[in-house]
Amino acid sequence: MAKREDFYEFSYTYPYYKKFDDNFTGKGTITMGADVEWNDEYMNYKVAIYFSSKGNVDHGFIPSDIEEKFDKDLRSDLNVRGVDLNDVDFENAEYF
Repeated sequence: MAKREDFYEFSYTYPYYKKFDDNFTGKGTITMGADVEWNDEYMNYKVAIYFSSKGNVDHGFIPSDIEEKFDKDLRSDLNVRGVDLNDVDFENAEYF
């Protein structure tokens, strides 16, 4: 168990572009963030994920490619800070 800090906050912004048909193209940005907080009871980090969007974006939907980039970026940044990824409860992340 490699607990470094009690709380981390991350935010990433990704471009969004999706052509739905000849009459509509979604363009904008999607910002995804995570609050990663130590949980003394379970001796691990819990994760709260939030997202927002700007522009012509389907507001209730996170494209899989953006979700994959977010996951990769978040894990990389936690790793850089010395957090053991085995101590982060990604499976039970809360979405807001």
